[in-house]
Amino acid sequence: MKNIIENMSKNTKISIGAIVLVVIVALIVRFGGHKKDTVTELTPDVPSIEEQMTAGAPKYKASKPEVVDIVSETADTRNYSELIVAFKGQTLQFGKSCQVLMNDQVYKLGAQMLLDNRNDNPVSVNIGPNTYELGSYGYKVVTLNTEGKFMVTCGDYKNVATVTVQI
Repeated sequence: MKNIIENMSKNTKISIGAIVLVVIVALIVRFGGHKKDTVTELTPDVPSIEEQMTAGAPKYKASKPEVVDIVSETADTRNYSELIVAFKGQTLQFGKSCQVLMNDQVYKLGAQMLLDNRNDNPVSVNIGPNTYELGSYGYKVVTLNTEGKFMVTCGDYKNVATVTVQI
């Protein structure tokens, strides 16, 4: 076997390597993809998780806001793709005109959630009295520290979602 490989031309080796790589990528795409939610398919303005993961990390990271009682920001060293997977179902994702996929969410006290701006314009997000500045395609991981029901405002759009925190 070693002699066969050694006798191959460099171009043949490269061609075989490229074919193997294409087959591996095709298998990953075919069997490694995530199942889409029907809600995602009904809201074309907000890209699916798969589209976001292939689009790469956001161009800008938002600056840290002032930490208040209800929600606090946590430092997270994971990249955007890892956060999307880790926080599936625990994300407030804002699309065009601040549309939100899951607009009524319930969390346990101390839980973390991902705030994700999928818009090319920066937005201010308010959860109760807390304000978070999310840059263009910016995101933040926040910890929910206070029990209660909080209305979410995104830019000029009021009550785009409700976040309930319970014990």
